[in-house]
Amino acid sequence: MSKLANRPDWADDEEFDDSSTLPPQQITNNKDGTKTIISYRFADDGKRIKTTRRVRTTVVRETVNPRVAERRQWAKFGLEKSHPAGPSFDTTSVGENIIFRPSVTWKKDGTKGQGEGKEGEAAGEEERSMRDKLKDKK
Repeated sequence: MSKLANRPDWADDEEFDDSSTLPPQQITNNKDGTKTIISYRFADDGKRIKTTRRVRTTVVRETVNPRVAERRQWAKFGLEKSHPAGPSFDTTSVGENIIFRPSVTWKKDGTKGQGEGKEGEAAGEEERSMRDKLKDKK
C-alpha cells in the first residue's frame, strides 16, 4: 500500500482538461524564416477548432529622394507646430480630391455628350463600325 500512497491520484490533478478554456496561442519560428502560429477557437456548434497559419515576413526597402527625406525632418510651423512629427491626416491629403457623383442613369448620361447633332451621330457610327472591324482581331 505504501507504493499507492505516494502516487498522486488522477482525480486530484490540477491540470485537467476544461472544455470551456482554450490553450494559449503558440508561435514557433521555423528554420526557413517563417513563423507558425497555432491558435484555437470555438465553432458555432461548440467544438474546439485548431487553426494553423504560416506567416512569412518580408522587409521592403523603399528608396526616397534625398530632398524629400530632408523635408520630412523639418520642424513643423504655423498651425501644425503643436502636432507630433509626421503627417496628420486631418490637415494633409495624400492624393487628389476627386468629386464622385453617382447617378441612377449613368449609362444615359455618358452617351448624351457623344451623340449631339449630326457630327455626334457620325462619330458614334464611325466608332461602332471600327468596333465591328476590330472585334475579330486578336
